[in-house]
Amino acid sequence: MPIIIEWTYADGSTEITRIPAQIWRYNEKNVTKTFAKTKEVVSIKLDPMRETADIDENNNSWGVMPQASKIKAFKRKMKSEPTTGNKNPMQARRT
Repeated sequence: MPIIIEWTYADGSTEITRIPAQIWRYNEKNVTKTFAKTKEVVSIKLDPMRETADIDENNNSWGVMPQASKIKAFKRKMKSEPTTGNKNPMQARRT
């Protein structure tokens, strides 16, 4: 599989680097590659668009990657949407 890296910089910009699968031909367990960047890197994420077969996504990032829990995301969504009683939006439109 190729290695897909998303770099996030201090200025908020992002960059995606794709390393072809041939990098694994010398050692199938570990690879080493050095990058020289002109901007300050604040976070790195592997396979940001979920293109590869990765079972454990918990170890795909370095740096500050804020992730709200599902409960907090649900509560935030409920606060931002107008309330329609106990009905969902499709039910509210029907009446």
